[in-house]
Amino acid sequence: MKEITKSIQHFLTLSKFLIKREHSADPDLQGRMLGVVFDTELKLDCNIRRGWLIETNVIDRSILFGTSRF
Repeated sequence: MKEITKSIQHFLTLSKFLIKREHSADPDLQGRMLGVVFDTELKLDCNIRRGWLIETNVIDRSILFGTSRF
């Protein structure tokens, strides 16, 4: 179980790194990723916690809530 947890953490760390770099190469990446989330929910008839995806930096908060303007 420890190895699985460690592997998932490494995957999430790598994902964060790549997503932050990928945005410059593909500005619509976050939108496409959210599309995959929606498609998965429809196909599996389930709900995926957006908060968890934001907390783990899989998707950017602004893709769900827009860009904050002060």
